[in-house]
Amino acid sequence: MIDTKQFKIDFRALVLADANVSALIGSKLYAVIAPQRAAMPYGVYRLISTGDTVTHGGLSGTFEKTVEFLFWSESQDDNDDIADALHGAIAALGQTVQGSTEFLLILAEDEDEGFDPGEADGEGVIFWKRLSYRVRARGA
Repeated sequence: MIDTKQFKIDFRALVLADANVSALIGSKLYAVIAPQRAAMPYGVYRLISTGDTVTHGGLSGTFEKTVEFLFWSESQDDNDDIADALHGAIAALGQTVQGSTEFLLILAEDEDEGFDPGEADGEGVIFWKRLSYRVRARGA
């Protein structure tokens, strides 16, 4: 069994290993919270649910986690490009090993978007996009 901290390290590395994703956000993918005044575009990720996979024979040694990404940028187009790159990277993976984690299956679950209005004069508008994925994995 792999611990949660290692899973998050491995999943972040897996996402940023994709050239299209890293071309858009560089290494600016943070766990839970971004630094104050992080340069846009950037993203954060967090676990929103987790559990062991149980079969008729008991615990299977695999687990499922739902991982949520939130991306912020100065334009909705940038967020759409990041989402397309992330979806493409995950769709191309198949079963793969990154670090101490064997990723068995990653499925897109949900997506939505919006903006923070900024100042009354329209300055400072920040666009966001939320993507969530269901991940089945086990220790490598």
